[in-house]
Amino acid sequence: MIEANYLIILACAVVGMALGAIWYGPVFGKQWCKLNGVDPNNKVEVARMKKGMAPMMVLQFLLTLFQVYVLFFYIKGAEAEMGGVSNALWIWAGFVMPTLAASVIWTNESKKQQKKRFLIQAGFTLVTFIVFALIIVQWG
Repeated sequence: MIEANYLIILACAVVGMALGAIWYGPVFGKQWCKLNGVDPNNKVEVARMKKGMAPMMVLQFLLTLFQVYVLFFYIKGAEAEMGGVSNALWIWAGFVMPTLAASVIWTNESKKQQKKRFLIQAGFTLVTFIVFALIIVQWG
């Protein structure tokens, strides 16, 4: 039976939040703001947006903890047969990416905006799943 390593799960969630801050900050922050109708140069609007983020950040952290908890068991269970990173990639490709694509294609955004939103979000989850798998396999 596989036992959860809560320290690894917590570490992955913290790393995931840090990756999110970088991904949606300096890497794709301006594009993300524009996709969401926020002028990244309007300091008042950005400050207003940041002010309401604390509850969402807490919820995101809890969701990330849950996500890593589930991923931990999938990776540890399939590690001998498939390998941790390979398993994480299949989970991303089979469940995460199609779910993100479906949520994006049913918006009223232009095709160009949909493509940008999908690539930013799917790219982030791909990178985090790979990082999570590497941490789980190497540390666990």
